[in-house]
Order: sequence, then C-alpha cells, then structure tokens
Amino acid sequence: MNTPKPIGTDEAAAAHAVRTHCAIDYPGGPRCLNCHAKFPCDTHVAAVDFLLDAGWDDAAIMALDVRTGPWF
Repeated sequence: MNTPKPIGTDEAAAAHAVRTHCAIDYPGGPRCLNCHAKFPCDTHVAAVDFLLDAGWDDAAIMALDVRTGPWF
C-alpha cells in the first residue's frame, strides 16, 4: 500500500500533488501518472482533501490537470 506523504499547510504543494498524481488510463484501469498506484492514489486523495478544506471547489481542483491529451 502506498503511504501518502504529508501535504502540510501549503496550498501550492497540494496543488502540485494534484497535478502530478493524476489519472492515466491503463489496460487494467486508471493508474496514477506519478506513482502508478491505482487511481486515486493516497497522495492525490490527501491533496484533494486538503484543497477542499482550504476552500477550493471541485472545478478549480479539476482545472489543475492541464495535460494536452485525453489521458483518462
């Protein structure tokens, strides 16, 4: 099992974690682009929870994924 790394109190770090721990489509189902765990990985969940607690809405969090292709 992947152990989430602490996000701390930094919204920028949490936003970066959401951007880098995003879903990518694999034959066996979605995986994390960064750590390759089943998506959503623990780091992605912790970062999203942190941003939601900080007042971000779902649309703002989803907008962090700025990749140029249909990865998932």
